[in-house]
Amino acid sequence: MEFNENDSEVTFYASLSLHENFRRIISIVCIIIAATVGNVTLIAVIVCKRHCRVKRVEIILVNLAIGDLMVAMVTMTTEIIFIAYGEWVLGMAMCKISVYLQLVTLASTSFLMTVMGIDRYQMIVKPFESLSSRPKIRMKVITAWVMAFIFAMPQLLIFVRVKTTKPDGSTRLKCVSKGYTNEWQRKAYFTFVTSYILVIPGAIMLYCYSNITRVVFSRAKDILQIHHNNASVNTNRISIKQSLLSTSKRRVLTMALTVSVGFFTCLTPYFIINLVRIYSNYTIRWDAALYVVKVMYMSHSALNPIIYGILSLRIEHLYNVFNTCFHQVPVDNVSEKSTSYNSQQ
Repeated sequence: MEFNENDSEVTFYASLSLHENFRRIISIVCIIIAATVGNVTLIAVIVCKRHCRVKRVEIILVNLAIGDLMVAMVTMTTEIIFIAYGEWVLGMAMCKISVYLQLVTLASTSFLMTVMGIDRYQMIVKPFESLSSRPKIRMKVITAWVMAFIFAMPQLLIFVRVKTTKPDGSTRLKCVSKGYTNEWQRKAYFTFVTSYILVIPGAIMLYCYSNITRVVFSRAKDILQIHHNNASVNTNRISIKQSLLSTSKRRVLTMALTVSVGFFTCLTPYFIINLVRIYSNYTIRWDAALYVVKVMYMSHSALNPIIYGILSLRIEHLYNVFNTCFHQVPVDNVSEKSTSYNSQQ
């Protein structure tokens, strides 16, 4: 069940054959398994790193992984139950709580990625500002979660469980968005949701990453010009600029940008299709397309850990997970394997 469900989507699932619904359930189960394994591994890798301080960006990554696990546990499981039964069987309370948590997880992911973009902007574009004057990274993360819980509260009022009677006389329970007195309120609410989850965070991240790109290229040119002219300059200034362009920082920046682009790529079609459906008063239904974009959104939760692992974390961290958390690999072996791996790169 999604946070803008309408009767047309309920009818769509009911019209599908048993085989078609079974295939949909299997696909969602596969996504749940991939998302759970990937995000649990990501959290373990970061938490169990040996002899290494947890970085600012890794605090955000852990919270993003928690949000992705919530998507798997809440959004995907309720979707499976709904497809399997063809109606809402979890009661009135779960009708409200589930759609509320679905929007919380979606909003938290968007806000946390915005925090990551702002944090990268402050660290790279304005590195000389006093760190004491900025909110701590943990405070930024807490603020993102609090905002997500607050902004999703209308869900508790909008969604209700209703009982409908089919032509054959049987009844069906639905969890649908019926808490409106006029249809313009549905349009206004979903437009508001689209603004604070997609449009505003996207604009902020576009500003941050465009400025980061401009500054990185500018500083790269400065360093090349300094080395070319062999000029006498302040060595501390050169050191800072070279540090900002280090391999690890470039990797983190690439990861943050890739994750943000992936999030908006997977989510934008979902919002566009729903906006068309709502503003057409559901004369344009696109039920099959809606299912496809919902799967795209859910798949993003399984894709994230792969992006984090490839672009941010190092291979030796996996050895450290087993060594620190499960005590399976001696420390000396970890060091030897890490050294061997690095020498091959």
